[in-house]
Amino acid sequence: MSDLIVWQDLHMDEAEKLDKSKVIIIPLGTIEPHGNHLPLKTDLSSPELIAKEVCKRTGSILGVSIPFGWSAEMTGFPGTLTLKASTYIGLIEDIAESYYNNGFKKIVFINGHGGNPPYIQVAMANLAKNHRDIKIRNCDWYSGYYLGEERKKEYKGNHAYKAEVEMMMLADKKSVKMDKAVDYEANWTKVWKADLTKIMPKCVDGEPTKANEKDAKELLEAVVTKISEIVEEIKKY
Repeated sequence: MSDLIVWQDLHMDEAEKLDKSKVIIIPLGTIEPHGNHLPLKTDLSSPELIAKEVCKRTGSILGVSIPFGWSAEMTGFPGTLTLKASTYIGLIEDIAESYYNNGFKKIVFINGHGGNPPYIQVAMANLAKNHRDIKIRNCDWYSGYYLGEERKKEYKGNHAYKAEVEMMMLADKKSVKMDKAVDYEANWTKVWKADLTKIMPKCVDGEPTKANEKDAKELLEAVVTKISEIVEEIKKY
């Protein structure tokens, strides 16, 4: 385990002396509701927790979190904040460019929001086109690739569900209100998903009531291990 280097905590002389071969880990999320049992920050707090553990395990640098994402389909629910797709793509590119200009050519995003990946991919493609020597990767922690396909089967649904509750149990336990958790199976074939209030009126899809701290610790370990393996591969280049 390495001491955690947090970008925004550095002083100018410390930033200048950093090992430029290190990987920058950037948590990505959004601010949107997750039922009444999880806070609006869930999609940000989860990747922040994972990113800290990955950085300590791999000796990487914890970059500044990007709290806003693309949540336009969630605007029917109270509390949602969203960026336009073009704004989000530009934000990702500008931040990555800034690290590149500081001498860092290895960047890994850890994303916690399902609406973000298409725009992250566009931004990464643009960055790779402009900088042939950049190594950049996005990890959507909630996907089966990182959870493990067998474990993924245990986590029914994909919003405010068991996996997100368990991550928040570890990231900020006091913010989890299990007495308000309700299970709900969203009907994704019902209507076009531009307005998710029609598909999951409770702002829940899954079984949050089944969340527990034992599974939470195993979940975090599985995700951190998988992403750390990817970071270690990137470090070789």
